[in-house]
Amino acid sequence: MKHAIRKSAAVFAASAAVAAMASDNVYELEPADGGRGAWRVSAGVRAAPGVKTKAAVNGAAAVSAAGRVQPPSIGGTPSKEGATSSSSTSKKTSDAGSSSTGTTKTDAEAASGYRNGATRYDFDNGYIDMEDAAGIAGETTNWHFDDAAAFDGSGLTISGTIAYESTTKTKSTTTTTATTTETKTSRGRSGVSVSETFFDNPSDSERETHAGFEIQAARRVWENRSFGVEVAAGVAIYDDVECFKAGGRVYAGRATATRGGVERMTTETVATRTSETTTTTTESGNVATVIFQPEFTDLSDIQNPDGSIGGASYDGLPSQQGWGTPVLTVDSGRFSVEDRPNGAETASTTTSGNERTETRVSTSRTPGTSATASRTIDVRSRGELSLREVRIGASPYWTPASWLRIGADIGIVGSDAAVETKTTILVNDAVFSSSSHKDDEWKIQGFAGASAAFLPLDWLEIAVGAQARFPTRRVRFDDGIVSGSVELPKWDAFASVGIRF
Repeated sequence: MKHAIRKSAAVFAASAAVAAMASDNVYELEPADGGRGAWRVSAGVRAAPGVKTKAAVNGAAAVSAAGRVQPPSIGGTPSKEGATSSSSTSKKTSDAGSSSTGTTKTDAEAASGYRNGATRYDFDNGYIDMEDAAGIAGETTNWHFDDAAAFDGSGLTISGTIAYESTTKTKSTTTTTATTTETKTSRGRSGVSVSETFFDNPSDSERETHAGFEIQAARRVWENRSFGVEVAAGVAIYDDVECFKAGGRVYAGRATATRGGVERMTTETVATRTSETTTTTTESGNVATVIFQPEFTDLSDIQNPDGSIGGASYDGLPSQQGWGTPVLTVDSGRFSVEDRPNGAETASTTTSGNERTETRVSTSRTPGTSATASRTIDVRSRGELSLREVRIGASPYWTPASWLRIGADIGIVGSDAAVETKTTILVNDAVFSSSSHKDDEWKIQGFAGASAAFLPLDWLEIAVGAQARFPTRRVRFDDGIVSGSVELPKWDAFASVGIRF
C-alpha cells in the first residue's frame, strides 16, 4: 500500500511539473490537430459492485443488557414445620338433688309470726287462742305459756318458740375434662428450577452494489501527437445502502418457584373424670315469735301459781284455782320473728365415678403453590452504509483516431465510509431498548485501471472505464450489541459525459 501511494504521489508530482512548464508554452499542450481543449469537466455515474458486509449479534451482551429470567416470588408467609401442643382443664358441677328429714328452720318460720285472720297460734312452750269469753277482736284471755321464761320483763315481750331440727343431704356431680391437643405440621418440597437456552448468535453477510454520482475535473499536462498525459480530481457520492439485516432470538429462559403444600395432623385427647359429692348438714334451734306487750310491766300480774303465765283456761280446760286472766293484745304491729339457732354441723363425702379417655385425630391439607416466569430476548438490527470518495490520479492515454482515446488510470482514492446501525432489543416480544450508533472512518487506497473515451465532437466526450483498488480495506463497526465489518470495493466502473474547453 505504501509503495502504491509513493508511486501515485511521484506520478502526481511529475504531472504537476509538466503542467507548470506547459503554462509558458501553451501551444505544446495542444493536440497535433489542434481541435481539442486542454480542460475537461465531466459528470457521470460510478458503480462499486461486491461491497461485502459481515455482521453478528453479540447475544451475551444483549442478555446482559436485558437481564436473564428471575424466579418469581410467591407471596405470603410459609408455614413452619414442627409440632405444637396445648392443654386445658375444665370443671362443671351440677346439682344432683337434695333431701331433708325432721323439722327444718323453714318449716318453723312458716308456723311463726303473725298470720292475718288466724284464730290460734301454737308454740312448743304455749299457745294463743283468739277465742275467749269476752270476744273482743285483737284481744284474748285464752293464752298460756308453760314457763315464766317466755316473759321478758325488761323488754315487755312474750316469746313463743317453735323448735326445729333437720338433716339435709345435698348431692352434686362434678365432671372434670382435661383436653390435650398436639398438632404436627409438615411441608412439602419447595424450590426453584430454572431452564435457559442461549441461542447461536444471529449473523448476516451481504454483497451489495453501490452506485452513485461523480463529478470530475481534468487537465491535460502533456501531449505529443497521439500520446499524452492527463491529471484529474473527482468526487463520488454513493447512495446509502442497507448493508446488513441481522436478528433473531438470542435467549429463552423459564423459572418456576414452588412452595410445597402443608399437612397438619391434629391429635386431641380428652380425659373425663366424674365424681359425686354428698354434703350432710344438721341444724337445730328455735324460731321465736316475739309479741310486744307494753301493758305487762310486772311478772306477778301474769304468772300463775304453778309458774306458768297467762290463761284463764288452756287446752279447753276451765280456769285453775288462783290463776289470773290477763288480756293479751294481738295485732300485726306487735309481732316479730327471731331465729335462735343452736348451731349446724356439715360433713361432705366425695366418691369418684367413671373415668373415660377419648382420642380424636384429624388431618388437613393445604395444596402447594407455584409460579412461573418466562423471558425471551430477541435482537433486531440493520445497518446502512454511506460512502463518499475523493480521488486524484493521472491518465496516460493513446489517441488512435480523432474520435477515440484509450487511457490507463492510476492514482489514489480516499473513501469516507460511515456505517449506522439501528438495534432493538425485545423482551417477551416487547421493545426493551432501541439505539442508534454510527462508526465513521477514512480509508486510503490506490487504484489502477483502463478507460476509453469517445469524442463525437471536438468538445464532447463520452467515457467508460473500470479500476481496481488495492489493498483491501475494511471499516469496522460495533454498537455494543452488533459488530462487524464492511469491505470497501475491490474495483469499480464508471460512465461519464464530459465537456472539453
